[in-house]
Amino acid sequence: MQQGESHEGMLRIGEVCRLTGVSESKLRLYDRENVLTPSVRDPKNGYRYYTAEDVEKLRQILVLRELGMGLEEIRQHLATSGFRQAVIAQIGVLEQQQVRNAQLTGFARAVKLTGLMPEEYASFRDMPTEEGIQAAVSVLDLDQARKANAGQMRFSSVADIEALTETLFALSLMRELDPHEAVAVELIAMFREELDRLKAATLYTFRNMGKCFAADGTFAEDIDKAFGAGTAAFIGKAIAVYCETVQEVPTREEMLLQTE
Repeated sequence: MQQGESHEGMLRIGEVCRLTGVSESKLRLYDRENVLTPSVRDPKNGYRYYTAEDVEKLRQILVLRELGMGLEEIRQHLATSGFRQAVIAQIGVLEQQQVRNAQLTGFARAVKLTGLMPEEYASFRDMPTEEGIQAAVSVLDLDQARKANAGQMRFSSVADIEALTETLFALSLMRELDPHEAVAVELIAMFREELDRLKAATLYTFRNMGKCFAADGTFAEDIDKAFGAGTAAFIGKAIAVYCETVQEVPTREEMLLQTE
């Protein structure tokens, strides 16, 4: 900046802090890390002056930080691909984290119920892929399940999908157990509770969903693709065992379906 140049329309660091809620120490950090350098620095007193464009960039940085992106990644993205592409890239990271969290929660559920260590399961290292999980969860709400009278699920939130995925993964870790074992029956009961919360699991519809798992076909193939070979057959058998132990009066519509 040349001596005597006006700072009109620019903001001092304190003003930026009051406007955005960011501390001075954080703004100085962003400056040191070359993530957000003020457009003007007075050579006589070292004061930083920020333009409206600088403040807009700061808001973008805050969004990306909230999404969990590191400063170096933010610096690189904003210097090259831009804010929108940075958000798109971070969505992919967050989706991968979501899948991993579902896997870990499913594993924790299985350990809680069985007390077994990973090496005692069928194949703990055979973690389902993101694509496989999405396919397996999606197929639960598609025509293949409904055509088999398995009921219609209504996912009201991402949490619904995560809960089902976690339970399916926990069941997959037990797929070499006897489906009559108490831990398998207990986890199947949890699975039904989750479906019932989505208005999809009377005993009749749950039994028919079990038939979808047990039958050869695309439904079972997608489940096994996501959670490991043998998972669908195990869940089908475990649902059948569970239904044998539960006594419920069928609805009038279900009684009519059973007579057809």
